Amino acid sequence: MSEQSGAGSAPTDSVDRVLASWATSRPDLDVRPIAILTRLDRLKRAVDEQSVFDRFGLNGADFAVLATLVRVAPSTGLSQRALMAELDLSSGTVSVRIERLVRSGLVTRNPDPRDGRGSIIVLTARGAALFEECAPVHLHHSRQLLSGLSTEQHDQLADLLRRLLQAVEMSTDDRAMDRWGMSLLPAHLAARRRTELGLTERAGLGIRAVLPRSPASTAGLKIDDLVVAAEGVPVLSVIDLHRATRNRDRISLRILRGNRARTVGLSLAPA
Repeated sequence: MSEQSGAGSAPTDSVDRVLASWATSRPDLDVRPIAILTRLDRLKRAVDEQSVFDRFGLNGADFAVLATLVRVAPSTGLSQRALMAELDLSSGTVSVRIERLVRSGLVTRNPDPRDGRGSIIVLTARGAALFEECAPVHLHHSRQLLSGLSTEQHDQLADLLRRLLQAVEMSTDDRAMDRWGMSLLPAHLAARRRTELGLTERAGLGIRAVLPRSPASTAGLKIDDLVVAAEGVPVLSVIDLHRATRNRDRISLRILRGNRARTVGLSLAPA
């Protein structure tokens, strides 16, 4: 495992030492996911520990609410439900954050005229001023934390993280329904589904549903087929499939039905 080697004089980090220890104590375990997931976890903790928010009497959660209000609705405010969706948090978690900011005089909670049980969260002048004071310092600090990466490395890392987060955040990709006539499972859920069916594990996108009389139906695609390549390029995320179909009205898909591979042609609906 190259991630575990730390050979010669090459610099290592704390996760390299964990990987090397596992390679010695339990070489039978494939611990390669640790090389990414543990690093993400440790980086998150390190970034939180070096946060600048406490200089302004805030924490990261407080700043996220202020930043969302500034970004989306700086004057009119957002409903608590919309704020939950923007932050991807539960009602209880958002309520605790809002209550803390209300007590600090940074936001107000007003009745929602369109929802008798809801609230509109509005940034106060004090909250807006604090954001304007804090945001440049926070962004400057963030750039410093990433200064060990070149511009190219920064873009590469952002692209890889986008691919991973896009797959994890989406249980299905219903955007595919309109043009392809099928709903897809991201790679991690497709792998789980194949395990449930007793099939060999293979990276790809699972077909969750096929619309009647659609391009996918006409091509003979079925639920639980696994899309592994498009136009000869491996498909590991919906991003790959969107790129393969760009500026095309027909594509060649490589799929697995059960454990048997086959190639199908898919005529796409107009974009």
